[in-house]
Amino acid sequence: MKTVGNLRKTRHRGEDRVGWVFTLTAAAYNLVRIRNLTAAISP
Repeated sequence: MKTVGNLRKTRHRGEDRVGWVFTLTAAAYNLVRIRNLTAAISP
């Protein structure tokens, strides 16, 4: 998530903004992960 979500060096300052970017990145990462897991399970 550091590389894809640009969290290695954030553009924003403050806990609220960085927290929002982290939440958005984590949600997108989990959606892609769920898609890949379900594709691996179904034949």
